[in-house]
Amino acid sequence: MCTTRNRARGVLFSSIFSIFFVSASVSRADSIEKSGDALLILMPTFSYLYSYYQSDREGQIELSKALLSTVAVTYALKFATKEERPNRKNNRSFPSGHSAVTFTSAGYLHKRYGLDVAILPYVGAGWTAYSRVESKNHYTKDVLAGALIGLASSYLWTKAIDTRTIYPISDGKRWGIGFLKKW
Repeated sequence: MCTTRNRARGVLFSSIFSIFFVSASVSRADSIEKSGDALLILMPTFSYLYSYYQSDREGQIELSKALLSTVAVTYALKFATKEERPNRKNNRSFPSGHSAVTFTSAGYLHKRYGLDVAILPYVGAGWTAYSRVESKNHYTKDVLAGALIGLASSYLWTKAIDTRTIYPISDGKRWGIGFLKKW
């Protein structure tokens, strides 16, 4: 049976697969950089849509707050530190915004819905971080700092969904209490 969770995972997997393997017309370095750029858009979009398909309006609001605070902190640090990029294009290297946003998305899914939902997004976030270093847009410390900012923001703003339920049971003659835990 195809559940919403499985459909959402399928969409994410297909998108990541396409980004990794359909970039044959460009050079390897350019392809790696473009795949990281695509994941910057794909990851928050997937996270938001996953919450939408779960009818989780509160989760959508939490994700929005986490992403806004991630971007605010990241850009405040970029303008405060003024560190030059390895490719010397500008002085906005520290921290990596791509890493911060993608790790915010993965961390949100992890805390809100569990690790099973967040495994592929963590792979995508890790790939994005790798792509930023490989393309000479960031140093390793930049992507690590971005990842920490993203994870901290998602954990600050996100509440886990309580998967425990307590309910009354009755067959008309006897009464009791049931306990359900979704694993």
